[in-house]
Order: sequence, then C-alpha cells, then structure tokens
Amino acid sequence: MGTAGSFDVTRYEWDRSTELEHHKFHLWSIRAGAEPTLAVIAPDEMQQHIPADTGDGNWNLVEIPFMAFSAKFGLAKL
Repeated sequence: MGTAGSFDVTRYEWDRSTELEHHKFHLWSIRAGAEPTLAVIAPDEMQQHIPADTGDGNWNLVEIPFMAFSAKFGLAKL
C-alpha cells in the first residue's frame, strides 16, 4: 500500500487527540519489498485535514490520504 492508501479518523479519536497533551498519530507505510516506515504526526499537523462543523452539520469520520504526510515518511510528494 505505501502512501497510496488512506486512513480514517473518527470524531471521537480527533476530540481525544486534542485533549491529550502528548498524543501523536502513528502512520505506517507498508510496501511490498521495502522496509516499513513510520510517520509520527502531531494533532496540530493533522488539523488542516480535519473538517469543521458548520451550520447544522457535524462530522463523524474523515478519510485522509497517507500522501498528505509523504514528507514525514521521507518521500517526495508526487
């Protein structure tokens, strides 16, 4: 899969991550024939990919592409 995939963040997970002082998201890039690589993402780095509640709408789940953090895996963005 590598950075071609995506991951989900639930509203509960996001809310908790912003309440905990040392929370980090750990994303693993796993590709056939390569060593797995880890990207550690702080909530403030994740923030730009998190939706905002507007009007009467509330978000519950967001899908974020691994490619959004490709630099954290040591990969250049395509």
